[in-house]
Amino acid sequence: MIDLVFVWHMHQPRYAHPQTGKIIVPWVRLHACSGYLDMARMFERHPEVRATVNFVPSLVEQVEEMIAGAKDDLELLTERPADTLTKEEEDALLARSFSVSQRAIFTRPRFVSLLSKKTTKERFNITDLRDLSCLFLLGWLGFAAHEDDPELRKLDKKGSDYTEADKTYLLKAVRTAAKNALSAWRALAANGQVELSTSPYYHPIVPLLADSDVARVSLPHDPLPPRFSYPDDAREQIQRSLKAHARAFGQLAHGMWPPEGCLSTQAVELYKSCGVKWLCGDVHTLARSLPSPEREPHTQLYTHRGVTLAFRDQDISDRIGFRYAHMNESAAVDDFVGAVSQMGQKDGAVFVILDGENPWETYSHRGEPFLETLYMRLALEKHAGRIATKTMSEVVRDRGPGKELENLHPGSWISAAYRIWIGDNAKNRAWAALKAARETLAHVQAARGTSNPAVIKAREHILVAEGSDWFWWFGEPNSSAEDPLYDELFRAHLKEAYKALETDWPERLDHPIAVPKAAS
Repeated sequence: MIDLVFVWHMHQPRYAHPQTGKIIVPWVRLHACSGYLDMARMFERHPEVRATVNFVPSLVEQVEEMIAGAKDDLELLTERPADTLTKEEEDALLARSFSVSQRAIFTRPRFVSLLSKKTTKERFNITDLRDLSCLFLLGWLGFAAHEDDPELRKLDKKGSDYTEADKTYLLKAVRTAAKNALSAWRALAANGQVELSTSPYYHPIVPLLADSDVARVSLPHDPLPPRFSYPDDAREQIQRSLKAHARAFGQLAHGMWPPEGCLSTQAVELYKSCGVKWLCGDVHTLARSLPSPEREPHTQLYTHRGVTLAFRDQDISDRIGFRYAHMNESAAVDDFVGAVSQMGQKDGAVFVILDGENPWETYSHRGEPFLETLYMRLALEKHAGRIATKTMSEVVRDRGPGKELENLHPGSWISAAYRIWIGDNAKNRAWAALKAARETLAHVQAARGTSNPAVIKAREHILVAEGSDWFWWFGEPNSSAEDPLYDELFRAHLKEAYKALETDWPERLDHPIAVPKAAS
């Protein structure tokens, strides 16, 4: 029988502005009321399907803060009666309230008309603003929330002419759904159907924290920043994530999805030193780790430096992430099962690892028909003795420890390289700024000690700045409407580190990293 291992990855960076404390974007709240709760609900409906779900602590921390009452800027703005908004506040609402999937917009005629009005730069009246806020919230609320609250279906059917009372109801519904997400995952983990794993606390690229020069292995001709080498930071990110995970979910995490699937020998040794039993990487990293022309299958486990490694099937994982949203659900599931059967060849293990929150925005009804069809089919495959879904720890138990992998190529899930996070001019400037701040911290820490309050505060800001997301968005090839905000957050954390240490920060931190001054 083929073992099918899903690892669904849930992740958001830290969005609170370090200088004001304001939560500047709403993505934690909105993903919690949709993808996080929806995915849990689907497992509740299909108890025979097993999987591993990976939660990054910086995400869990923010969900808990939201449950405790923290509100993001958009939520605070939406709470305001539409007729009290200033022109500047109206513009802020318009800038954010179309940030929802195209399906959510184009399946609602009133939403389409509002988009057209924005495109032609027409002034929105009070009714437009109310409708926009309500349609935006309805577009984000997932199928589980609609299932739990029949009033949401009535409001969706209403379609237009929403009231302030409708808007208040929807804001509360979003919070209720988001609040239910973590408790649902705790219950699934407690009954053993789902294994919850984690990642280093602020989602850093661990191999680059340990030694950024490791990027030269796959990028020999790219310019790199001055060497950044703070393995103790990487270790702290790992250790803190394990503690936070146990506190949040009541169970120890046995393994991790390393941020962006980034592995290296030094990184694996750091994970092992913290007690991590298994890690996942990408098939292309495995391929570059094996001697040519020998190519071992990625349908088996490997061991490197005492840690079990599993390698994701990129093709099958990407079919879910990028292709199946545009196919009929039955045809997509047939294709998926066929691909798993072919790859597994009767008794192998197939590792399907991907983002568990973002793909569903492009699926019909936020992925409910596809996941329903998929999980029903997998239950049938299990009963037929062909495919069994298992958690990562179950597969490690049944198939481990795995074949010894003598050499491990330092790579990620993207082209078995680190180019997305280092090597571009803007990314390199960010690494240089991070290194300067980290060196300042080391100097002050040597004089005052690790328990000094200023050192502790500065260290926290630097750990946040080490997260992968800032580097993902700096420079090429990725870009979004949030680029300036991410740039600001990164620099603000470094500034706050200098401020805590009572040291002037470099003047360059007053200017965007992605768009340098002409003189630089």
